[in-house]
Amino acid sequence: MSIAAPYSSESAILTDVILPDVPDLPREHAQWLLSLSFNDQQQHRILELADRGNRGELTEDEHQELDRFRRIGMMLNLAQAKARLSLQQANPDS
Repeated sequence: MSIAAPYSSESAILTDVILPDVPDLPREHAQWLLSLSFNDQQQHRILELADRGNRGELTEDEHQELDRFRRIGMMLNLAQAKARLSLQQANPDS
């Protein structure tokens, strides 16, 4: 029994879980995933945190909050990549 190499990031783990390059989502699920996004309040908060971070003014709590937004955004991006590919495969002429 071989031991798998350790994962270097959450992104690598999620990529193996979500398999964004495998277009196997039903149309309804893909469309639902593509409808997901941060709301206006969240987008404003992300921009505020990013701006403060660029100025070097984030507290540790704010840094952790921004990191949480980044991780959720990464998960959403992977799932939506799979959704787009699934819809493209279902409609190859699109």
